[in-house]
Amino acid sequence: MSQLERICNIFAPLQRWQRHALHAAILFPIIDYVLRRVLNLRIAAALWDQALIVVLVLCAAAVLPRRMHRVRKLNVLAALYPLLAVSAAYVVADLNRILITAEGLRATLQFIPFFFVSCLLIDDTRHAVSLLRLLGAVAGAIALIGLGQAVVGVEMPSGWVDLTDAIDVRIFSIVQSPNVLGSHLALAIPICAGLAAYRRDVRERWVWAAISLLMIPALVFTFSRGAWLAFAAAVLLGSFFFDRRVFWATVAGCAAVMVFLPTISGRILAMLSPEYLEKSMLGGRLGRWLGVFDRLRGEPLFGSGPGRYGGAVAARAFGTTYVDNYYARLAAEFGLLGLIVYLGWLGRVMAVGVGNWLGRRGTREFFLLGGLLCGLLAVALHNGVENIFEVPYLNGYFWLLAGLLAVYPQLRSEEGRGEANDDGTD
Repeated sequence: MSQLERICNIFAPLQRWQRHALHAAILFPIIDYVLRRVLNLRIAAALWDQALIVVLVLCAAAVLPRRMHRVRKLNVLAALYPLLAVSAAYVVADLNRILITAEGLRATLQFIPFFFVSCLLIDDTRHAVSLLRLLGAVAGAIALIGLGQAVVGVEMPSGWVDLTDAIDVRIFSIVQSPNVLGSHLALAIPICAGLAAYRRDVRERWVWAAISLLMIPALVFTFSRGAWLAFAAAVLLGSFFFDRRVFWATVAGCAAVMVFLPTISGRILAMLSPEYLEKSMLGGRLGRWLGVFDRLRGEPLFGSGPGRYGGAVAARAFGTTYVDNYYARLAAEFGLLGLIVYLGWLGRVMAVGVGNWLGRRGTREFFLLGGLLCGLLAVALHNGVENIFEVPYLNGYFWLLAGLLAVYPQLRSEEGRGEANDDGTD
């Protein structure tokens, strides 16, 4: 037995908790809401997610010797090493403010291990699909609560609506804002649609189709333009590679929405108005993006350093505003070098997902993995206009599901023979 196996065996007793820990990760928004808002357990609410990360990582360590071949087969580590090297360089370069640097790195990197947790801890195709079903059920419940808010006309902060907008309500359900809810739904709708096409049981297929349709009006009532556009772009890209007929039907559907739903088209087209552009340049999103550009002119390669500008850590430590663009925030803090290595890692992960999806063409798993890929792409695109990865549970969701998509073709079928089958049964 190697030294690594001896060390990993120390954590072997935790393996009995791995499924519960993965379920807790999927139930993250509900557990967090109950702890914070229902039970008002502030200390537990502040620490439980960190404890969950530790448990999942230790569970993954326990199975590492047996399943490391999965990670090696994915060939993704070469894209992660530069990001880790740049992060280590920032720690060494700014030891005088090590606490801020460490906090900034934690905020950026802490959920990336979920990618490997998913690769190592998901046992087989049945386990993978059960996690997606749980995620769909959670998203459906959250969407239903949001639609209830639309019915009763829940009160919303004035900052959520421009003075020029004729909007009575923006739903947010149990999460922190309409934009966060919009991103969650943009992730979950394609997954539930994929489940509807993947499952064999006709009644269950109708259930998933109904849940996905239920979440569409919830997405609309978030009035999150970024989520709308990211969802539409992800679906258009996915349908382009799936079937050109579906692509053109999707284009026609988007055009019909713009023509027959003036509330949606008006809110999107308002972004092109001179009044909106002027306001956005002075104190809005465009102005904050230009602020990033100004900072980069002085520190183009290495940026201001982790935790220094544009995110939650910088807001707490220095009072800076959010830049409403996760990639711009990375550029401001890590410089162009850090942004490039981060996008290299993200791009490699997405490329593996695309390859796995296209490799299942002709099977019903093509629909399942396609829905998962479209959901992940929607979140990645939404980060271009919001700091979505600053929201812990969505960051965790993204990397957990990215790992599931990456490792899925390597998983044994439920009968325990070979790689994933395509019969869709549980």
